[in-house]
Amino acid sequence: MTKNFFRQNLQGRSFKGENLRGANFSCADIRGADFSNAILADANFTKAKAGVTDRWGIGLLLISLLLSVVSGYFSGLASSLLSISFSPNTSNLVVALMLGLFVFIAIRKGVWATIFVEGTAVSLAMIAAATAQLILSLAARFASSELTKSVDNIADFAAAIFKAVSIVGTAAWAVAIAVLAAAALVLAGIIAGILATILFTVIALIVGSASGGMTAAGLVIFVALLGTGIAWRSLTGCPIFAPIYNLAIEFTTLGGTNFCGADLTAADFTSARLQSTNFDRAILMETCWHHAIKIECARLGGSILSNAKIRHLLQTKKGRKGSFIGLNLVGANLAKADLVQANFSHANLYRANFAGANLKGANFSGANLIEADFNGANLDEVNLGGANLRGAAMPDLEIKRVKT
Repeated sequence: MTKNFFRQNLQGRSFKGENLRGANFSCADIRGADFSNAILADANFTKAKAGVTDRWGIGLLLISLLLSVVSGYFSGLASSLLSISFSPNTSNLVVALMLGLFVFIAIRKGVWATIFVEGTAVSLAMIAAATAQLILSLAARFASSELTKSVDNIADFAAAIFKAVSIVGTAAWAVAIAVLAAAALVLAGIIAGILATILFTVIALIVGSASGGMTAAGLVIFVALLGTGIAWRSLTGCPIFAPIYNLAIEFTTLGGTNFCGADLTAADFTSARLQSTNFDRAILMETCWHHAIKIECARLGGSILSNAKIRHLLQTKKGRKGSFIGLNLVGANLAKADLVQANFSHANLYRANFAGANLKGANFSGANLIEADFNGANLDEVNLGGANLRGAAMPDLEIKRVKT
């Protein structure tokens, strides 16, 4: 007998490893519930509410507040380094150039690439400063006063570069922290994310100003603006900021609903809220995602849902005249979808569900359709030329003018 959890409050409950095949979780509150390694084939999660519990949400807020304090402290530290530079004018110029380079690399290549470049630059600057200091000490013993003065200027310049690069490297870490805090909060909602980001910037500004003065305050503002901008770009799916987005997702799913390793074959998540939910390593064959809410804010692992185009198709089931050439759609549930004249040529559609779908004029040439389900689908004028149809279900179809 299947279990019925309709409209029940299951927050924080553990169903780890249980056999819940065909269970009814529709309209249930499953925030923070643990379904890891459970058997949930054919389970019904329609309009279920997944994600983090209120308690964990408060925890995220506190952690983000702490990150804002750390960001402010790092900015103050950077300002302190700047104030004790051997050559203030030179150092200020180099810092400005380094900040410009940092922004350019961050926008074009991503934050982690920038941090790598800055880390390398710091290491090289340390070697250069140490070498210059050694030459200076040797020159003081054996060389003339003019040569000693020249070497002293070189060492002074090398030290200024080292400090400037260190400052920007420190700013890079501050930006990374700010981005993680901003991205994690934006996932909670646009308005809440904006308000929280403003609050954290104010806190970081106070801490930074206290530890490093007005220079630190300016650096905090720079960090906050750049960090927030990068956070927004990462949430819009910008590839170069994907690591930031992935880290934010991992951060927010730590206390969320956990389906890690669960068997969700043919499970139904229609209109379910899936923010901060972990689907890593879950079996998602023929799983229904129609009108699923905030699925882009879930941890999707290496599933087909990690592709934004495929995710949108599975959520809306509207792909009329769409191009899905060569995409991995293994186990995709497109039952009753509108796919008129859609192009699936050379796509991997192993065990895809097209039952009842409108496929008039669709192109499946060269596609892998092994064990695909076409029961009740409209295949008028469909192109199946070169497609692998081994084991495909088509018993109830009246195929008209199918191209093979």
